[in-house]
Amino acid sequence: MSNNVILVNEIQPESKIDRSWRRKSSQDDSKNMIKKFKALMIDCDGTLVQHEELALPSQRVSEAVHKASKKLHVGLATSRGLKEARHIAQHLDLTGPSILNGGALIYDFQTEKVLWEKPIPKTVAQKIADIFIQYHSPDFLRNPAKYVEYVYSNTVYNMYCPAQPEEIARKILKAIEKIPEVSVTYVPSWTKGKFDVLVYQASATKQHGIFEVAKLLNLNPKDFIVIGDGYNDFPLLEAAGLAVAMGNASEELKAIADYVAPTVDEDGVVDVIERFVL
Repeated sequence: MSNNVILVNEIQPESKIDRSWRRKSSQDDSKNMIKKFKALMIDCDGTLVQHEELALPSQRVSEAVHKASKKLHVGLATSRGLKEARHIAQHLDLTGPSILNGGALIYDFQTEKVLWEKPIPKTVAQKIADIFIQYHSPDFLRNPAKYVEYVYSNTVYNMYCPAQPEEIARKILKAIEKIPEVSVTYVPSWTKGKFDVLVYQASATKQHGIFEVAKLLNLNPKDFIVIGDGYNDFPLLEAAGLAVAMGNASEELKAIADYVAPTVDEDGVVDVIERFVL
């Protein structure tokens, strides 16, 4: 199988950095860790908020994030695009760099400036569009020609085929994995029981996003706490000084984490902030 694919049942972490400095912390000794971190990057769906398009963090999570923001940099590290993430960032009053589009865009919601970007090349985006059209459901592409025109005429940071049955999602993934310039995965959709196929530029994962944010903040990736729950968070957890998996994450993601927080339903982000930041 191509190494540019992250499958739900066959994880292939993309990290090539030396992580020997990482210390595996247990649930028991985590409270005694030195609170030395300088940045906190948080995934959205399944971590900061529920898997709903317009979801907002709970009151407890919001209050904890506001407190953390006074101690260190807090940003998003999400597959959501600018439009889908804006209401969350504004709700939390986030400033400075956030990672969007799975790592392809770094954006400052306060200044409304693009700080770094790695879009999918147009010729590659057209190939992916053709595959989406081949397997699409009518609910996704009512006007395939218009979709192709949009892809060709706009900057495309990532591409997704939403709300597909798992069987179709796997077929799309298998077709796209043959394109070496991109990485592809699928994740639970906002539509219950369905899956979204996500496609990124191969050198624009959340891991790459962490490296770029570190440069922008003049920090080392060791200075970061990251929190995630999904299969597309493997690169994220591989990149930082303290890797946290949510209690609702897969067992594979928990296995590479330094710490496992409570679930999103239990406001697990609050636990992480109280243990490692405040």
